[in-house]
Amino acid sequence: MPRPGPVMNREDSRRRAERAHRLRALGRTWAEIADSEGFRSRGAARTAVQRYLDAEPGESVDEVRRSASETLRITRSVLMGRFADASRRGDDDTLVKISREVHRNLSQWAQLTGANSPERHQVEAVVHTTTTDLLNELEAKFSNVIDGEVEE
Repeated sequence: MPRPGPVMNREDSRRRAERAHRLRALGRTWAEIADSEGFRSRGAARTAVQRYLDAEPGESVDEVRRSASETLRITRSVLMGRFADASRRGDDDTLVKISREVHRNLSQWAQLTGANSPERHQVEAVVHTTTTDLLNELEAKFSNVIDGEVEE
């Protein structure tokens, strides 16, 4: 038998659904979420999260790209500070580890911004030899083989 849920206003329900969404994103089961947030059942928790997602506008690609780019910039800044510290200490092992992370960070940034995309060029090819010309040339070159003659 489902347990009675708490009486909530609309804003409290939205906040609870948002918390449930975050818990689900962290890998929690619907049963754990229902118990943690006081939903009557797993299905009620799932329904609340789905309604929350339906009501919330999704982030645009540009918003996600800007946010990810800023996160990468901050991370790179911290890494470069630690790189300088390791350099002053002469800690080569740490320098190598941080260097790899900086390289990975820059690769992610380049992929995110399209900086690593190949440059596109438009090329116009003009062919002056037709298929007929090519066949005639080959026939002339190999006429002895076509006629069954073999030169020795």
